[in-house]
Amino acid sequence: MQVLGRLADYACLWERDLYFTTLALIARKGKSPTDVFQEEGLGNGRIVEAVRALKKSHDDDGKKIFGDLQRLFGHNFHDGKNGTARDRNYLAHFNMLRGPNTRLNLTASVNRTRRLVDYDRKLKNAVSQSIKEMLAREGFDLTWTMNGHRLACAKVKARQAVHLNREENQGKFTWRAVRQDGSILVLRRRGIVG
Repeated sequence: MQVLGRLADYACLWERDLYFTTLALIARKGKSPTDVFQEEGLGNGRIVEAVRALKKSHDDDGKKIFGDLQRLFGHNFHDGKNGTARDRNYLAHFNMLRGPNTRLNLTASVNRTRRLVDYDRKLKNAVSQSIKEMLAREGFDLTWTMNGHRLACAKVKARQAVHLNREENQGKFTWRAVRQDGSILVLRRRGIVG
């Protein structure tokens, strides 16, 4: 759950960036949010719904602001079926855990998160790195291969703990920091890693 919570944190970062970018674009036009969004405004901070209203706007400034948001956050960022707003909902509402036959796929969830924050290269790279670090704290080494810009083929190994390491390698022995057979098999059976 910590890993999924961290992925949901990235969805919050995306929403925050969308919120403040929208406000900056509105201010650049010399308007206020109530001018652009009419009576809806940005009530309760629901930026995704406000941008959805912008998409349908008849105001030229509203259309230009929506076009700028598309340029900054990707052209399909608010597409209903494949957009990053849908990825945000998937992560923020933990939709990967819903459904009777749902199998959690960590690589697919990380890829969705990376796609969500694709507007910021450092943040995109931080997604996979933060998940690796979280699992490393639990005694697992996680690696992925790259398939274009997508992660693929997750490999999880139990970290080897070294005890009594001397320079001349005498008296050195290692053991697994976590049980290889139990923990990793559970992750594989549940479809979390390959």
